[in-house]
Amino acid sequence: MAGSRSVAGDAGLYQHSAHLFDIRYAQKDYASDAAVFLRLLDRIHPSAASLLDVACGTGSYLQHLGARYRIEGLDLNARLLEIAKTRLPDVPLHLADMSGFALNRSFDIVTCFFASIPYLGSVEKLRQAMACMTLHLNPDGVLFVEPWLTPSVYRENEVVHNLRRTPHLTASWMYVQRRQGPLAVWDIHWLVGTPEDGVIHFVEHEELALFTTEECVDAMRAAGLDVFHDARGLHGYGAYFGRRKPWSVDEKAAIREGLAA
Repeated sequence: MAGSRSVAGDAGLYQHSAHLFDIRYAQKDYASDAAVFLRLLDRIHPSAASLLDVACGTGSYLQHLGARYRIEGLDLNARLLEIAKTRLPDVPLHLADMSGFALNRSFDIVTCFFASIPYLGSVEKLRQAMACMTLHLNPDGVLFVEPWLTPSVYRENEVVHNLRRTPHLTASWMYVQRRQGPLAVWDIHWLVGTPEDGVIHFVEHEELALFTTEECVDAMRAAGLDVFHDARGLHGYGAYFGRRKPWSVDEKAAIREGLAA
């Protein structure tokens, strides 16, 4: 009978938990988010045919966008891309850093969903990433970036605990939200139990930059984009829309209406 054991040492982002990524974010309704996004893009860029999802993770958004666009994905984590490949066997998936990649082709839409940009860690890296994503846009292409918490709303010292159960696995993870200057930092303590392996404990360290709205807008403008910021976005964290051509009043209204629906 399996007992319990700990994995020694603190680990980096998803070093031990990549196979739990979809369990960690099981509350997300990717299909509904993608439907809202598709309706919105059909209003502001109806001729778009290709899409690159940066920081695509396990490919859950791409899975719902592939029926409308010719899709590709990119992520820094090889383990997450392996899972994505099982979901999207015929889709090009690239192992690369979002702050410095070169695919030698451009896209009508480049996305960075679900608060991935805080993992860049610094304003310098943020500006590099925005410039890199912009370089992969077609001349009339649209860049969509979903941010995370700003410094003013981050809840320092809050204790976070989550529990998920599946027929074959139970996972619990807990951490305390700390802050070091412009960074949100925490050590996630995982307990993962299965009948075969018993209970396994491991710790992963995460650091996320608390970018301000101004820092995100400035980074996109520095890349040569006209920026529209919607304070709500898909999940209440806001959303940034960038393109080289200035946004019209009607297009900004369409974005607001599409995200409020």
